[in-house]
Amino acid sequence: MRLRSIPCTLLIMLVAAATLLSQSKMLDNFEKFDASAWAAKDNVQLSVVEPVDKTRGMALKTVANFEKFTYAWFRLLKIKAGDLDPAKYSGLSFMAKADTDPGTAITVTYLDDAKKEIRFIAGVTVSTNWQEFKVPFTALKKEGTGTAITDADLKKAVWITFSVGKKSAPMVRMMIDDLALMAK
Repeated sequence: MRLRSIPCTLLIMLVAAATLLSQSKMLDNFEKFDASAWAAKDNVQLSVVEPVDKTRGMALKTVANFEKFTYAWFRLLKIKAGDLDPAKYSGLSFMAKADTDPGTAITVTYLDDAKKEIRFIAGVTVSTNWQEFKVPFTALKKEGTGTAITDADLKKAVWITFSVGKKSAPMVRMMIDDLALMAK
């Protein structure tokens, strides 16, 4: 049996389509920062800066003040229901560093019919050096019950939140960069 040759343009189109389907989706690399896409608790200041070590482009700098609070959070607001498609994406990736390990949690949240926040959480340990984090969706566990996030839960998600808890420091500075959805 003789194989027919596939026209070159069709082959290129098939390869391009497969590549697009398997690519990560950048949610925010902070090069063109949109402040309206982010929100924070009252004790958190957000700004976009070029890191001193110049190993990266622009990054989100957060300063959490724990004088009156025991925790702090900041969240990406521009997620719409359906964006965290489990058929296309397997989790979240980002770069981060902090002046001290603040005990960081990543939370994917949706609102139920009563507008109550339903949260799924995974913890990470942030060091003083830039580090890449890959948080698979399977690592996200429901707050309170510890049950795994489902595909239906992911499809309803509207926020990605970073939370830090008060450790020994009265203030924690953390930087985040290249927040993306990881392709399957």
